[in-house]
Amino acid sequence: MSALGVHRGAESLAREQVLDLEWPALLRALPDGGLPRGVVELSAPHAHGGGTTLALAACRAVQRQEPDAHCAWLESAAGPRLYAPEARAAGVDLARLLVVRAPRESLARVCVKVLATGAFPLVVVAPAQAAVPVPLRTPRTLHTLHTKGDRLVDARQSRGGLALDERAVRRFALAAEESAARVLLLTDTYATHVPWPVALRLELERLPESIHVRVTRDRRGRVGAVCSVPLRTRPHATSKPPARPEPVHSEPPTAPDQGVRRVPALVSG
Repeated sequence: MSALGVHRGAESLAREQVLDLEWPALLRALPDGGLPRGVVELSAPHAHGGGTTLALAACRAVQRQEPDAHCAWLESAAGPRLYAPEARAAGVDLARLLVVRAPRESLARVCVKVLATGAFPLVVVAPAQAAVPVPLRTPRTLHTLHTKGDRLVDARQSRGGLALDERAVRRFALAAEESAARVLLLTDTYATHVPWPVALRLELERLPESIHVRVTRDRRGRVGAVCSVPLRTRPHATSKPPARPEPVHSEPPTAPDQGVRRVPALVSG
C-alpha cells in the first residue's frame, strides 16, 4: 500500500521523502515534521497570509540540501509579482530560481511541463488576484459565488484566481511523483471550498508577529493540529551553519603520543 502512496495513520514518511524547512517552530506542527512529496496546498486569506513566506522557506531548504538544485516559481501574469528582495532576504539563491509569468489559464499546463523536465525538485504555483465575495443573502450563493470584473464566477472554479480543477491537481501529483518533486499551491481561503486531492493542506493566517497554522488535510487523516509560529524564528539569508575555523598554524600540530620533538632550523651565517 505504501508503494501506491497510501499510508496508515500511524505510519510516518521516510526522512528522504520529507523536506526539512529548518524552521523548528513550524515543523512541530506538521504531521511528518516537514513538507511531503507531491502536492501541498498553502491556503490563506487572499493568498497573502503567509503562503509566500513558507514557499520561500521551502525554496531555501531545497537549495541548501542540494547545491545544484533549481526551483521554479510560476505566477499568473495578471497577479502580483514575486518581490526579489524578499526572496533574497529569505535566503533564496536567485540565480537558481526560475520565475515564469504565464496567463492564468495556462498555469496548469506550464506546471506539468516544468515538472516533466525533472530539473526542479520544487515548483511553486502562485495565484492571480483573489476574487472578492459578493454580498448575497443566501448562504449557498455566498459560499459559491464570487465577483470578477462585471460578472459572477463560481468560487469552485476560480480557486483563488487559478484555472485549476481536481483533474489538474491529479496531473500535478502524478508528475511530481515521477520526478520526486513537490508542488506548492498558494490559494485563497475565501475561494476554496471543494477539497483537492493533495498530500497536505495548511490554512494560514498572517498575524503581526506570527503565522497561525492549521492542518486541514493530510493523506493519512492527521488533521486538526493548530499552532502559532513566531516570525522571528523563520530562516533567513544569515541563517547559515557556522563556518569551520581556519587553522591557526600552517602545519598540523603533531600528536603528543608520537614522541616527535620539533627542532628549530639552523641559520647559516
